[in-house]
Amino acid sequence: MPVSVIFQDQTIFNVVATQPITQLFAVRQLAKIARADENIAAAKAGMPVQALARQVEKNFFELLVAERELAAATADVRRVRTGWVRIGDPGTPGSAGQQAAALRAETAMTLLAGTVTTLTASLNELLGLALNTRLELIPPGHSPKT
Repeated sequence: MPVSVIFQDQTIFNVVATQPITQLFAVRQLAKIARADENIAAAKAGMPVQALARQVEKNFFELLVAERELAAATADVRRVRTGWVRIGDPGTPGSAGQQAAALRAETAMTLLAGTVTTLTASLNELLGLALNTRLELIPPGHSPKT
């Protein structure tokens, strides 16, 4: 008799001890599946956001460079035009070389102005702003003008 009681207790003990462990493994597996689903959903949702952020950053720096180039081209046009001025010679439009340099400078300025306009419209579209919104770009590491 004492032997059969020990075997019964052991069976009950095994059923009680194994049942919660099996449930814990099931809950753990469900938690892993839920975590994997969250990671997949976050990756799918995050891809367009990250791609948009990269595109905005790329467009920002391209526009910043184009604006700097436009400022340099505008200064070049002014420099070429002021090189023509001679005191006491108001009617002379300049030599053929000066006119060719002025034409090159004005063409470069016009092309850069078109690039700036296109990049500004593209950046405004990415940011959800009106296409004709004028942006004042501040390079990273610089404080805004006050």
